Amino acid sequence: MHEEAAEVKAKLLVEIEKDRSSINEQIGRIKAELDAPAVPEDDDSRTQEQRYRKRALEYFLQKNEAAAAEIDEYIKVQLENASLCLAIQWRPEGEKMFGLGSLMGLRPPSLDDALTYSYRFRNRKTRNFDPDLLEEMDFRFLSLPVPAYYENIDQIRAYYKDREVSGDYYQVADWYIEDSIIPRFLEAGRNDIHVAGKGDLVEHIVERFKERDYISLSFILPPFIEGTIHGICQTLGLKESMSERAALNQLLKTIQKHTDLIGMEYLLFIMPIRRNRIAHGRDLYASYREVAVSFMLDLDLLLVLAKRSDLPLNGLLDVLRQPTIKKVKKIFIMGIEQHHARLESECRALGQWINTDEFWSQLDKQLTQTDVESKETQRFVSKLEYHSVLFGDDDVASQIKARGKEFLRTLPAARRRLLEDSEKRARMLESLKARLDRND
Repeated sequence: MHEEAAEVKAKLLVEIEKDRSSINEQIGRIKAELDAPAVPEDDDSRTQEQRYRKRALEYFLQKNEAAAAEIDEYIKVQLENASLCLAIQWRPEGEKMFGLGSLMGLRPPSLDDALTYSYRFRNRKTRNFDPDLLEEMDFRFLSLPVPAYYENIDQIRAYYKDREVSGDYYQVADWYIEDSIIPRFLEAGRNDIHVAGKGDLVEHIVERFKERDYISLSFILPPFIEGTIHGICQTLGLKESMSERAALNQLLKTIQKHTDLIGMEYLLFIMPIRRNRIAHGRDLYASYREVAVSFMLDLDLLLVLAKRSDLPLNGLLDVLRQPTIKKVKKIFIMGIEQHHARLESECRALGQWINTDEFWSQLDKQLTQTDVESKETQRFVSKLEYHSVLFGDDDVASQIKARGKEFLRTLPAARRRLLEDSEKRARMLESLKARLDRND
């Protein structure tokens, strides 16, 4: 087995060195461009495209250096074990577990299955490490059904390249906006926590698009998109004074720390160039139609971003709208005090549930010995009492306090009950073990 594992390890190292070589080539190319910019950094004639290119290069340099470090860590920590596991699975007796009619019913594992570092799974959209592969069209039409996307995206790319001489691209884009983006946009204007406060503006944007008022859209959409991003950043704890001074690129980096959205690199390094041309009154690189359609397509990414469950406010909203005991016990960790003003109606609805026998009965039934000993539930109930005003008027708050105090008084008895149950289970297991030993 040692020899087999060594052979597998050698094969894995060949693949690893290919990836290392690719990373080193990209790092060298990026550093060369950074060290010899087309226009010196202190030259006032540098365009915003050149400034954003520099930011993208610095970003991808860090990304490639992190990928190289991840590979080094893989070699130190995982390579030996991965080689051994793969060698075992490739043995004749292991192969019986895979393939048609086998126990597992799966294909045999490959070298790629053993190489689990992120660079191995690189692609243009979700794991891109090459700044020269960052293109706008990679982040368009992503809400199409997967089969339809892969069946049509190459043709759409061809239409996009010919957009100045043919209207085919705009026909596809208009259809996609009307069929896929606008219905979700209107729904977000009514219900999405990050967009709902702009419902009137949402409807106005939709109306302008129906009228094909591309000039108005070109000037309305950039502040709408940026304003929504500002709002999301404030829910992440960025103070309004800081948010107002921060550039769009900085705001997006704040969001990127919390969520790994497909298209974030496009939003960081491509979309702001178009936004800045509009905001600063500069000559456009394209027609108002192209600019407006591009911003309308940007809404696709914005709507996905606004609904990401890994944004804290969205996670809290999910708990409040679909509460369970397990979820509700996390509301103070999730910052309900900070977000209460935005979620007042949902907090009141939760308060009604808290003031039911069902809530306190479930809380009691889900107690465990570990939970009682760690005082997790005790701390949660104490916080419910202290912050009871978050969940309703004075009457609701006083009822929560009373129920909380009553529940806390039952915890010593619950602790004794759980301890007795634990001891009883231990005695039963000992008895069962003794009986089995006698039978042997």
